[in-house]
Amino acid sequence: MSQPSQQHPLLNTTGVSAAFLRSFLDDIKSTFPEDYGLLTTKDVCDKLIVPRTKAANCAYVDKLKEDAPDTLGRANIFVSHAWRYKITDVIATMLEFAAANSEDTSFFWLDLFVNNQNIALNLPQDWWSTTFKDSITSIGHSRHRSDPIPLTRAWCLWEIFCGLSQDGVRLSIQLPGAEEQELKKAILQESSAVLDALVRVRAERAQVWNTNDKEMIFKAIEDSVGFTILNEKVKDQMRAWCLNKVVQFVEQAKKECSVDPRVRALLCNRAGNILHRFGASQQAAEYFRQGLDLDRETLGDSHQDTATSYANLGSALDANGDVEEAMRCFQQCLDIQVDTIGKKHEDTAATLVNLGGSCTAKGDYDKAIQYYMDALTIQQQVLGKDHPAAATTLNNLGRAYSNKGDHDRAIQFYHTCLKIRLPKLGDKHPDTATAYSNIGSELKEKGEYENAVKHYEDCLNIQLVTLGKEHPETAGTYNNLGLVYKAQQDYERAVENFRTCLQIQLRTLGTTHANIATSYNNLGSTLKAMRKYEEALEYYEKALNMKISTVGEDHPSTAVSLLNIGRLHQATGKKERANEYYKRALRAFEATLGASHPHTVTASKFLAETATKSK
Repeated sequence: MSQPSQQHPLLNTTGVSAAFLRSFLDDIKSTFPEDYGLLTTKDVCDKLIVPRTKAANCAYVDKLKEDAPDTLGRANIFVSHAWRYKITDVIATMLEFAAANSEDTSFFWLDLFVNNQNIALNLPQDWWSTTFKDSITSIGHSRHRSDPIPLTRAWCLWEIFCGLSQDGVRLSIQLPGAEEQELKKAILQESSAVLDALVRVRAERAQVWNTNDKEMIFKAIEDSVGFTILNEKVKDQMRAWCLNKVVQFVEQAKKECSVDPRVRALLCNRAGNILHRFGASQQAAEYFRQGLDLDRETLGDSHQDTATSYANLGSALDANGDVEEAMRCFQQCLDIQVDTIGKKHEDTAATLVNLGGSCTAKGDYDKAIQYYMDALTIQQQVLGKDHPAAATTLNNLGRAYSNKGDHDRAIQFYHTCLKIRLPKLGDKHPDTATAYSNIGSELKEKGEYENAVKHYEDCLNIQLVTLGKEHPETAGTYNNLGLVYKAQQDYERAVENFRTCLQIQLRTLGTTHANIATSYNNLGSTLKAMRKYEEALEYYEKALNMKISTVGEDHPSTAVSLLNIGRLHQATGKKERANEYYKRALRAFEATLGASHPHTVTASKFLAETATKSK
């Protein structure tokens, strides 16, 4: 006789109220008066929940339906946590969430209470991957307590994944009030810790007590979105939450008159650093300005901290495309540093690097190389040849030589940079990604397309798990992949990558950033190659107008836009119009790059070609 099929329970969507949570917390304190503050969620499960429900073989909420039904309701908040959390912290965060929202209508789904803990370990894997996952949608709001533990536990990542992969589910992240001050302290001490924490979040490294559980979770992830997308989604949520917290801290400090202005200045600068690192440079500049004003007010115009604030503001302005004001800030910083700490100092070298970057943005590559070489000499003497700062300067030198058309020398600098970064930073760090990207760019220029794609994909994979998709640097890599595919005449894939790049840039940089113009140019040239001339001209004209308004007509990138429109007119038989644009492009190239630069030679060639054909 065949055995009857075993029926497994549907997910119980009953939730507990804030009133119950308060009474349960009192219950724990009275039951375990000496060590209640040390008990984890797992301890409470084993010592209190299971003993009270074992005889009835039921969930804790089933007992509450008889004893305290008024404390229950349909769950509308799903709580993700780690079993090693202290139960007092878990309940505290739930109560704080209820107080900040609507306590009377908040009902929490917490597995400790809602699942039958007597049989939870015996439920089959398909229950967790189907019934459990689908039921989160009916709850509709997933609340996650934030600290490093859950992001290293496979079950917590699974619960987050179940929420993020369902339509109509909103994820909130809650930090206990007592720990917000610890986060604030961490940001004040070292803002890079925030990015480092996100870098370490990798779902494929998550752990779990039960090996079978891990296999089920990993298989479900691999069969659906995959680890790269899961990491990206989790980090995007964490990044947004973190930036919101940083802004909250600063705004709170501004309202509290009793807060020391030095603390406010430091907090503004730390907040700016985090915002800038995550690509929110416009918002970062606002906080850097506030920090600079406070530094000048409290420390004066000749203090080293004031110099640092000038440098921070300059970096944000540079990222926003405001090169001239950025250079003024960097020069102010350099003047203070030379007077206070001297020329042979790592901070002075860093400012020289910043000035080199601004010169590069202006198209003055020879001056940029001089700044970089001066900085590199100081860094190697003071910090050593294998220091990460020296690697960054080597990277910048490679970029400057690339812009001059010396690709072999650029690759030499980039490889030297990568040799330093890999052992120092590892293979999953944004700066390592940059090194891969730069090498890929030079390989593309040399016509080594397949190798270039490999380097760009290595870069993109790192960026998706560290910076996230919604970041300007990630957008840049999509752009670079588009350029390679275009060079291979794979125009459909090129347009796909260019459009992805443009969409990210518009969301992260705004509509007037110089990089948007580059994306317009790239889309225009690819559509032109596909003979979609009207759409191509539309993008080219958008690019040209933006370039002129941001960097002026006498700039290499503006000249590229002029050249592109000339080529389009030439392709459609409008040779006189083409000739006009070639003349403007040639003037700009000669003024910025010189007569022997490949771009100048190309413009001259096209001009001669249309002049001959116009006769």
